[in-house]
Amino acid sequence: MNMMGPPLTTSHVERMMLLFAVWEGRNGARSRESNELACRLAAAVTPAFLAALADRHGIEPSHGGRIALTGGSDDHGALDIATTWTACGAGTVDEFLAGIARGEGSVGGAHGSTAKLAHAVAALFANAYRIAGAELPDTVRAQVEQLFDRDAGDAAERHR
Repeated sequence: MNMMGPPLTTSHVERMMLLFAVWEGRNGARSRESNELACRLAAAVTPAFLAALADRHGIEPSHGGRIALTGGSDDHGALDIATTWTACGAGTVDEFLAGIARGEGSVGGAHGSTAKLAHAVAALFANAYRIAGAELPDTVRAQVEQLFDRDAGDAAERHR
């Protein structure tokens, strides 16, 4: 397995709690368990907890002690567009972002899975292959077109 960097430690997460007031609480490409862990960690943050972390790490908190959550499909393969989202009652983009920062947003939609991630990677590969001018072999063309080129009435069914 290829790692992008060293493993996250408790110290890393504590410093992220100090530095970032908004976290992604539901990522449509990540498992329910990973998403729920991020939400539980964010919910544990209080002003008193941040003060203790600031003392431990020598970093002043960049926010007042509450981590707001967002959600997004993280859909680089264009298979699950808008199946995970953030809602916040607002009339403009600026009002929306301000509401999210105040913790007024809510997350909704699907969690990710190994199958969704595999399909997104395969879609990226197939699209890059075709963009480069290559033709898909006849043996897989129909399957690729069915899985990656047509809108699915039910995205979850496509992944099954």
